Amino acid sequence: MTMASLPKFLRARIDEDEQVARAAQAAAWEFAVSEPENAASGKADEFAAAQRAYLLQLGPERMLVECETKRRILEVAKASSSTVTRALLELMAVPYATHENYKKDWRP
Repeated sequence: MTMASLPKFLRARIDEDEQVARAAQAAAWEFAVSEPENAASGKADEFAAAQRAYLLQLGPERMLVECETKRRILEVAKASSSTVTRALLELMAVPYATHENYKKDWRP
């Protein structure tokens, strides 16, 4: 597997992430959260608050910043062909390991 295919794969995934974030940013956010099975135990409000906080923290704005950061990392990586650079790119690809184009030899 050439080193060139991994950055290309990452750029495509970053582009997909950005599209999803931009679509979510344009949509109205509503928080219809599900209640846990044990809602009768009084934990339903706590559970809903935790879900809402999670969604707000990892919302579209953060995803867009992450996309830009990952693109910058790829630009820096262009200047190097070291084993450390390869390892960093492999680590960046781990969240996409279930994607159909992910190659098993990219697993760190």
